[in-house]
Amino acid sequence: MKMLDAEAAKSGIELRRYTAQPTSSKEFYTEVPFEIEIDGSYHSMMNFFDHVSKLERIVNVSNLQVANTKKGSDAKAKHSYQYAPGESVVATCVATTFFSHDTQPAATPATAKGRT
Repeated sequence: MKMLDAEAAKSGIELRRYTAQPTSSKEFYTEVPFEIEIDGSYHSMMNFFDHVSKLERIVNVSNLQVANTKKGSDAKAKHSYQYAPGESVVATCVATTFFSHDTQPAATPATAKGRT
């Protein structure tokens, strides 16, 4: 969430809310989804999604719903805010990141030295 918040600030949009969703454990990884609510200008929002696509960590964006600031409920926004004059769109989506499971514990330096 820190990375998404930083990208939102760089892009000039407001990340108004994020809500953790239930995690889903798979065989080799765990999915960690967050529902997020963002607003800003259309161009800034597109920059945000572009920056998120280039993050080092994989973040999938799904269930994207966009509406203008006058009808934020069309995007299923939970709250209405006092929007700045340049803010034209509100969006909600699910941002999902992934964490791998360690299949074997990492060797400590002491045990690694004893191997030949």
